[in-house]
Amino acid sequence: MQGNHAIVIGASIAGLLAARVLADHFDRITIIDRDQLPQEPEFRAGVPQARHIHVLLVRGQRLALVAADLDTANVADVFTAFAENGENLCREREMLSGRSLDAGESAQSALKFLTQGQDRFFFDLHRFNSDLGHAAFDAGKDANAPLVKALIVGVRARLALAQAAHLAQSDRHIVERGEVLDEVASNEPGCAGDRHSPGHIAFS
Repeated sequence: MQGNHAIVIGASIAGLLAARVLADHFDRITIIDRDQLPQEPEFRAGVPQARHIHVLLVRGQRLALVAADLDTANVADVFTAFAENGENLCREREMLSGRSLDAGESAQSALKFLTQGQDRFFFDLHRFNSDLGHAAFDAGKDANAPLVKALIVGVRARLALAQAAHLAQSDRHIVERGEVLDEVASNEPGCAGDRHSPGHIAFS
């Protein structure tokens, strides 16, 4: 890549896809390939395997669906293991973002991942794709569903209570500061505290 010109070596499917992506970022794209690219779909000398039959057999498709189900089968783990896996994913996510889960800066992101993110993944996005996946993991996921929901609701409730307590503490500090200022004003010669406006000092 140089300036506004990108060069892709090879006109395979991967090379053509790379060129398409680069086209959004460069003014000019050059694809270099040893074959003269045909104008119509046809076999190329540089791609001898193109004449092979490219199909995904039914058994291969079934195995692929089972593999996909195994990859997300943690939703059916014992709940403590499922929760621990969620925490590990959260730590990894924060680490990749350059934050520590133990630092205050990660609080909002971590809470969003562990509540809104887990809720959406578990109940809206996740599905088992194969009959074997359903047979092996549906019962475990169904058992975890109310526990996941209760945990998310509990975390949100605790967060709301903490926020309310923080606001109440802030309001209490404001009132206390106003009372102190009023007392100072009442004891200061030539000053009169305005009781109708806590914290406001009127000088006479």
